[in-house]
Amino acid sequence: MSVKNTGRRRRLQFKSGTADSGPFGDMDYTLISNEHNFSYIISESDACRQKDSIFLLVVVCISPANIFHRQTIRQTWGSIVTRDPQVKLVFLLGNPGNASIQTDIMKESSEHHDIVQEDFVDSYRNLSIKSVAMLKWVSQFCAEAEYILKADDDMFIHIPNLVSILKKTRPSNAVIGCLNNGAVPIRDPTSKWYASYKEYSKKFYPSYCSGTAYVLTKDSIGPIYNVSQHVNMFWLEDIFITGICRRIAKVQVINRNEFTYQKREPTACSFKHAVSGHRYSLTEIQKIWSEIQNNTQCP
Repeated sequence: MSVKNTGRRRRLQFKSGTADSGPFGDMDYTLISNEHNFSYIISESDACRQKDSIFLLVVVCISPANIFHRQTIRQTWGSIVTRDPQVKLVFLLGNPGNASIQTDIMKESSEHHDIVQEDFVDSYRNLSIKSVAMLKWVSQFCAEAEYILKADDDMFIHIPNLVSILKKTRPSNAVIGCLNNGAVPIRDPTSKWYASYKEYSKKFYPSYCSGTAYVLTKDSIGPIYNVSQHVNMFWLEDIFITGICRRIAKVQVINRNEFTYQKREPTACSFKHAVSGHRYSLTEIQKIWSEIQNNTQCP
């Protein structure tokens, strides 16, 4: 995907300690015009228009073909939206480039009205585009939501625990999740997370939250989205959104141990106080949910 660069370039620089503390030295980025101008295939523009205020919007970034993942989430941890009108759930998709899959998506959308789809190629290397699409959609159609949870589709999320934490702490101007400090770019071309010096030349990544699941506060959406339109896109979405753009936007980052990118044991007891766990099969997601619903006793 080519990104349109127009207008005059200028440098934006942070000295160590002025935005984030850490071993990063001077952090400078070239600001450009980088407009996210993809059109909607499915916008669900009325998804957040309701009588009750929206406390938490859950956005699951998911592959278009993963219909069974979407259905499992609707039936398990995402089903809280049927009981709590202050929580909303949408699935964010790109273009599958497959007419048969797209036909199935349109049918699914007409039944559930919880799919948002933009016309970018849905691929692993385009995850940053997908996250910017999330910021854009929230800004346009769900700006009233107090908090936005971005989650991957292989996660288990304990929504009641998350809501409780947010209501107790009431964070603002923040990204909240599993914090990574002092991460070093992987220069091995065989790695899934390889970053060339051309893509990212600095020695360290800025502090960022794991992209598996993180929360954005209402007042952080606009600033981070605006910055994303004026910085060269970096394809590792969590580093781009919750690291680079967040830092330039002067949004704080908050670590919460209830979030993890690791796999907790697939049991209700593992989620007694936790918010997220990673890399679960659909069967494991169903198992955790069933145990929670059955009030499994924990040691």
